[in-house]
Formats: sequence, C-alpha cells, structure tokens
Amino acid sequence: MQQTEFVGYLMVYGVILIVALIAIIKPIITLSTAIQRLNDTMEKINNDVIDVEKEVSGHDDMIHKHELRISMLEKENGK
Repeated sequence: MQQTEFVGYLMVYGVILIVALIAIIKPIITLSTAIQRLNDTMEKINNDVIDVEKEVSGHDDMIHKHELRISMLEKENGK
C-alpha cells in the first residue's frame, strides 16, 4: 500500500466516521433539548399548582361554614 492509497482510505473512512458521529450526536442533542423543555414545563406546572393550592386553601372552611348556615336555615324553616 502506497502512501497516497493510505491517505485516500484515511480520508474516506474519516468522512464516514464524521458522518456517523453526526448521525449519533444530533439525536442526542435534540433529545437533550426536548428533555430540558419538558423539565421547564413541569416546573411551571408545579409552580402553578402551588399557587392554586395557596389560593384555595381557605375555601374548605368557608364551604363548611356555608353548609352549616344552610342546614340551620332549613331547620328553622322546617319548624
């Protein structure tokens, strides 16, 4: 094998190797980007849920008091 043949083979296999690496690395980068967007979305959803839970935390007590008032009014009207 002469030096020119060796360099030729080296270049051909080098190009094939580079294309193969790009074919493997590109989906990995795309997947990493998608995972990061998913993490950001989940963090936002979790923050929204926390905000809603804070907003409605006193509603159970208010509903219970309202039900008591209704039942007391029904008892008075029933007499």
